[in-house]
Amino acid sequence: MRSLDDESRFRVHGHSFPRAAYENWRQGNAIASVASGLFALLGVWTFFLAGSTIEVDQRGTRLTAPRGVHEICWPEVQSVKMRGHAICFFGENKALAYNLLFAGKGKREFQEYVAQSIRERRIAADEPPGMNTLKLRQMYRNAKIRGWKVF
Repeated sequence: MRSLDDESRFRVHGHSFPRAAYENWRQGNAIASVASGLFALLGVWTFFLAGSTIEVDQRGTRLTAPRGVHEICWPEVQSVKMRGHAICFFGENKALAYNLLFAGKGKREFQEYVAQSIRERRIAADEPPGMNTLKLRQMYRNAKIRGWKVF
């Protein structure tokens, strides 16, 4: 018996939910269409989270994900916004955000190290004025050091 590798599994499941959403929408079944669409988005979201790593050291913070590597160095960080497991660093024209909600072991120690680094560098704990989604997206792109140019 042959087993599916991850790529084949993604192809099978990745295409079946969007197709089911479309078919249900064409048949007028809104609830099934929305549910299938949400499962398709969940699959895409999981793909982009898979293999992501977050590194924090004396130099700065790096987020390595399938879509690329983003980095912001400590001297560039002007402010930080922390909400639960989510942290967003803001620089002059850069931003780097990550969420530790699904992180495994060492989450507490990691958060303590980041909080200590923020205190040592006396980084302000607020969001820059006039921040909106479009500006944040552009700032996040500016933090990319290598990777896909699509996102």
